[in-house]
Formats: sequence, C-alpha cells, structure tokens
Amino acid sequence: MAKSVLEKYEAKGWLKGGLKIFSAKDRLWAARKLHLSYLKSKQATLRARNMELVKVDETRKTDVCEARLDAIQEFLEAFRAMPLEGQKIVECVVFQDKELKIKNEAKTKEIKKAFVQALDCLTLFYYEKLGENRDERKHI
Repeated sequence: MAKSVLEKYEAKGWLKGGLKIFSAKDRLWAARKLHLSYLKSKQATLRARNMELVKVDETRKTDVCEARLDAIQEFLEAFRAMPLEGQKIVECVVFQDKELKIKNEAKTKEIKKAFVQALDCLTLFYYEKLGENRDERKHI
C-alpha cells in the first residue's frame, strides 16, 4: 500500500520539533484522527436521507441530520484548534494528500515550523478532549 503524503513527511522528519511534550508519533496520531473526523463529516453529508420522503413509522426524521451536524461540529472544533497558517498546510497534506510545492529552503523551514505548530495545537486539543487517557491513540 502506498504511503500518504503525511506518512512520507513523517518519515522525512517533518513532524519532529515543536513542543517537547509531543513526539512525531503523537502529531501523526492527531493528524490521522483529524483526517478520520474529516471523512466522517463528509460521509455523513453523503449519507443524508431525503427528509421529504414519507416515513411509515412515526420516528423523527431528523436523526440522520443530527448525526451529520455532530460529525461536522466535531471536525470544526478540532480544525479551529490550529492556527490559520497551519490549517492551510494541514488541508493540503492531510485532507488532499498532496505534497507541498515549496520554491526555496528558507520557505521550507517556515512551512515545516507552521505545520508542526498546527499539529501541536491539534494534539493538545485531542489530549485535552480525551483527558488523561492517551491509550486511544493506539487505535488509529
């Protein structure tokens, strides 16, 4: 199976540095968790059922919409935890799975720093959300 751009960058050492309390694996875990949240929110949009259809039973028609809203809300909370300049990098690398096109070495260092800072904020967000239980990261 081909590696994602995120995994390639991790192998190149792009996820090292930043806050000392987080490792490259922590940042990779957080990026993967955000990607899953992104996919979940997009899938929920695609699976939304037509609310105009008449239902045979008397259950509420909004159950799918609530799930969709929850998935989108969860994604947006995590995405907004990152600084704006990092959001753009994460969008390209994590969601679109595209390599960054960087013209010079000075810009590369600046972009790596912004990327790691964004992932640090994201990792902190997820760890605060999970509380002290960091074992969940093993499942992603």
